[in-house]
Amino acid sequence: MLKKPKTWIFKRIKNFLKESWQELKRVSWPTKNEIFESVFMVILITILVAIYLGFWDAIFSWLRNKFL
Repeated sequence: MLKKPKTWIFKRIKNFLKESWQELKRVSWPTKNEIFESVFMVILITILVAIYLGFWDAIFSWLRNKFL
């Protein structure tokens, strides 16, 4: 089994950063409009889930107070 020669740590770090930067250049970044739509959907779904959970919490609290 062949062993790789140990490369100098700073050379490996430099190589990693260089490759990472090249990879980031290839990324397809979302447009401002796509970001806005995604954020809007997250906020909307969060509000709807909060209302849904609040509704069931109110129902079960009322039932608990009614029977206990």
